[in-house]
Order: sequence, then C-alpha cells, then structure tokens
Amino acid sequence: MGQIMIVGFTGKSGVGKSTFAKKYAKEHGYYYLDIDDVGHRVLDDPEVKKQVKEKFGIEVSSTNRKKLGEIVFASRNNEMKKLADITWGKMKDIINQYIDFEGNHGIVLDWILLPHTHYFKMCDLKILVTAPEELRRERVMKRDNITDEELNLRDNASIKYNENDFDEIIHNQ
Repeated sequence: MGQIMIVGFTGKSGVGKSTFAKKYAKEHGYYYLDIDDVGHRVLDDPEVKKQVKEKFGIEVSSTNRKKLGEIVFASRNNEMKKLADITWGKMKDIINQYIDFEGNHGIVLDWILLPHTHYFKMCDLKILVTAPEELRRERVMKRDNITDEELNLRDNASIKYNENDFDEIIHNQ
C-alpha cells in the first residue's frame, strides 16, 4: 500500500469546516471522514452503551445523545474524560480502518478536536476554518436548536487553536 494524503480540517462549531472539508474531498477524490459522526456511531456499540449506562446512569445511542451532551459539556474535565475513556478506543479503530483502506489515495479528517489527537501530527495538510463569532453562534444555535447558554457550555468545553499550527487558514464569511 502506498502512502495516502491526510488532510485535516478543524475549527469551532459553526464555522463551516464540514462544508469546506467535503468540498475539498470531492475536488481531490479523497474520502471524507466526519470524526464527530464516528463518535456518534460508537454510541450504538453494545459495550459502549453498557459502560455509558454504568458511568453516567443513562441510556444512550447515536440518535439519543442530548442528555449525555448536557452532562459532558457541563463538566469538561471530569465527565468529558470519562466519555473519551469509553469511546476513544473504538473511535480510533474506525478511523484507522479508513486511513489504512487500500483504495484511499487521500482522506480528509473533519473534527473540532483534531489538534488534540495524534491524527493531527499525521496530517500532511492542516487547515483551520474560522468565521465571525456572531455569525458562527447564530449558525450553531439555529442548526442545533440550542440556546445561547447551551452554546456557551459547548464553547467552554471546546479547545483553543494556535493559528501557527496550521498550513492554511480559511476565513469563512
């Protein structure tokens, strides 16, 4: 198997990173992988469901995540780490399958938390997408049907980006 091109797109929720990442993947004939979607899918794994029930006391699935989100976003360090401990191994297995698939000559990884993983170092091209804060917040609240307060919880649980870590920065309007 030859070396594949790995392109990473990241940025805060609502900046348009998925739109740009999908477009880039299509233009280059690369596979597009939404890592948030991978995280949602592993919530359907029976072992993950069992562990979430034990640690958080709730039933969860890929289509029933709201309560879990409220718990982990309200307590970034403790609860988010517990969830990552449950899901990250299975997520890595899935991501690695896509990266290692012989038919791929390129893959686009799309994830808000990409810079906090070893996959960021693997990227041949690292792209940060930004947008004006007011526009970004408006998009997220409308798209996810959440309040300003709920968005603040999410944002507080998110990461900060160092623009010097990226090869390209797209300023989306």
